[in-house]
Amino acid sequence: MTKSGLRTLLVLTAALFFAFGSSAVAQRNARPTFRIMMLADGESPLFAERQSALKSEILELMKEDAAITFVEPGTKTNWTLEAAEAALKEGLADRRVDMIIVSGPMAGVAVGRIPKLSKPVLIPYAAPELQGLPRNGNRSGRKNLAYIAGLLNFERNIRQLEEIVRFDRMALIVGEEVVQHLDAPERPIQAASQRLGVRTSLVIANGGAETTLAAIPKDTEAIYIGPIFKWSDEEMQRLVDGINAQELPSYAGGGVHWVERGALATMETDEDETRRMRRAALFVQRIQMGEPAASLPVSFDQRPVLVINMATAKAIGTWPRFEVMAEARLINDQSGTRGPLITLEIAMRDALRANLDLMATGLDIDASYEGVKVARGSWLPQAGADGDFLINDPAVSTSFAQAQRQFTWGIGGSQLLYSPQAHAELRFRRDTYWSREHDYMSARLDTMLEAGEAYLDVLRAKNNEGVNRDNLKLTRKNLSLAETRNAIGVAGREEVFRWQTQIAESRSAVIQASALRNQTEINLNRILNRQLEAPFRVPPPEDVRTVAPGSDQRLVKYLQDAWSFKVFREFMAKEAIRNSPEVRSIDSRISARDELVKGERRQLGIPDIAVVGSFTHVPYAGGRGSEAPAPIPNVDIVGRQTFTWSVGATASLTLFDGASNYARIRRQFREIDRLQTDRAVIAQRLEQDVRSALHQAGFSYANIALTRDAAEASARNLELVTDLYQRGAADIIQLVDAQNQALGAALAAANALYDFLIDALRVQRASGAFSLEGSEEERDDFIERLDAFAAVRKRESRAAPPAAEPTRTNPREQN
Repeated sequence: MTKSGLRTLLVLTAALFFAFGSSAVAQRNARPTFRIMMLADGESPLFAERQSALKSEILELMKEDAAITFVEPGTKTNWTLEAAEAALKEGLADRRVDMIIVSGPMAGVAVGRIPKLSKPVLIPYAAPELQGLPRNGNRSGRKNLAYIAGLLNFERNIRQLEEIVRFDRMALIVGEEVVQHLDAPERPIQAASQRLGVRTSLVIANGGAETTLAAIPKDTEAIYIGPIFKWSDEEMQRLVDGINAQELPSYAGGGVHWVERGALATMETDEDETRRMRRAALFVQRIQMGEPAASLPVSFDQRPVLVINMATAKAIGTWPRFEVMAEARLINDQSGTRGPLITLEIAMRDALRANLDLMATGLDIDASYEGVKVARGSWLPQAGADGDFLINDPAVSTSFAQAQRQFTWGIGGSQLLYSPQAHAELRFRRDTYWSREHDYMSARLDTMLEAGEAYLDVLRAKNNEGVNRDNLKLTRKNLSLAETRNAIGVAGREEVFRWQTQIAESRSAVIQASALRNQTEINLNRILNRQLEAPFRVPPPEDVRTVAPGSDQRLVKYLQDAWSFKVFREFMAKEAIRNSPEVRSIDSRISARDELVKGERRQLGIPDIAVVGSFTHVPYAGGRGSEAPAPIPNVDIVGRQTFTWSVGATASLTLFDGASNYARIRRQFREIDRLQTDRAVIAQRLEQDVRSALHQAGFSYANIALTRDAAEASARNLELVTDLYQRGAADIIQLVDAQNQALGAALAAANALYDFLIDALRVQRASGAFSLEGSEEERDDFIERLDAFAAVRKRESRAAPPAAEPTRTNPREQN
């Protein structure tokens, strides 16, 4: 083959490769088209809003799976069941449509009347009991039918409204399109009302708001606003305003939107609405991927949250109780902050009183104390009783032994005088119990530290949220300035767009800061064993006096130079070991093992000694052998005794047990060696924690002033750059950089204080005591011991340094 022919062949091969490769890639990247028809009872703002939200969820979820197309129904529905059935049948027959999503009560009834569906149908808002929809467990059970239930929970809603305001008579307002073709739609709410002792009347909204308001019975004490799909938002607003004008409390079945516009309360949250939409979109995706619609779950677990409009409550003269307000999300709440005031000291003390983890530790220790009582029981008198009734062989029954029929009972007892093993066990249990008590003290310190850190995290999060909100306000101000510059021709539209971007980022930062604040509040509530989202108040973040741990100016001299600070670290390390409950716990465990060793050794030569006694009584003897023995001349015959007793002492000593006693002694010595090593490890780590925590606290304390200076300088720089930008002497890049620098410096300054306070708490935890629990006398004693230690160290520094202690080595690794 010539070179030109070979070149031609290679070109053709490459062309074919790319052609077929491109075709394969195109086939892989091609998405199937999935056509969805959305069908509703009629034109309604609510239906339009829901369909728009559902479309957005579907498009976002399935953007990688299929090309979604929404097909408009050919038949226009006009709020009649006949029109809904015609539109549904048309959609089922339309080959362009792959799936139908229906909204509204009549469309749902129309679906329920069709026994065989030719294509998947989804009902996101379904009331199967009222619409005649099938249900087989947690599925529809009907081919091509899927729906999401969980709409009707009247009893819960009415009960919640009753907790806000007491009433006996209630009116349910629903649109005529809801009740026109449903099977007794008022029955569920009337049944729920009867269970709660409330009489309910049905008011059908078949006209405008004024007509509906006039139809409300005069003796009505509360209103349940049900679905009214045909009305506009303006007509619904007139209804809500008219209900409030009659000073009637109302429950908004339409959700938070209508509470924000004047209804009193609801438990239908936007979060549940979003979850329902996302569930529906997920069903569409699963159906498109081939999963049978009839197999999809129909139940929907709502997550209700009571929402109360406090402005409406005030307007109609209703005042929810404190316990209701504490668990509710309040709209238009002008009462300011709610809940108890919590300071750092209150948080740490309340954690000791209510923390569940600490409580569980205490209960576990109480249970271990019962082990001490069990071991003590063997030293107390022991008593027992027994009885028996026997029928013996007449051939062996005699007057001197067992009668043919005989009932015998007796009581026996003993008192242990001494037992090496029982003595050692009692002391072992006692020392083990004290070890657990020291473990509790360690858990107690950990709980106080956890509560203190959580509280300071709340203050930090609140402060950061405030800084971010201030930055958002500043960004809005700069956006207004940029629009002004653009209007006068000094700057272009790109500056406006840049500040709009900054606003979006600042909003995100505020939302994130708010979320973090909520998380820190929940964490603190958990530690204090309060309702996780129960409200509470804290002092202003800038009020340092309310959060600073107790301090003493007499300590300042030990923090000003390297030598004094080193002495202070050494003293605090010794204090940590002196106060450490962990070290005391290990010491108690070592003492417990020592008692076991003593017991094993004593058991080699000291017996167990006890006093024993018993008596028996034979109240009945019958048959052969029950009679007295025949007298024999000149012989004193003693027959069966009715009462017998005995008293004595016992002693037992193990002479040889296969050398297991010696093995147990050696094992206890090994346990003691291990515990002593653990003690050294704990002491070493305590010293490390104290020294490290003091170094960190020293840095964070100095960082407070440094970050404050940086924040002040960046604020002045931002003010200067803003002025230059306003006059056209600085560009947007400089201003954005200055603002970002000022934000970072402000956050750093805000965090520096709380970093130091947390570090100070960690120093106190490492040293084994918190200042808030110490009295003035104890603080004076601490300073005196510190001064004495410093004086000794000063004298020792003038003498020759002591010889270093030999390093302990691992015996297993010596060779």
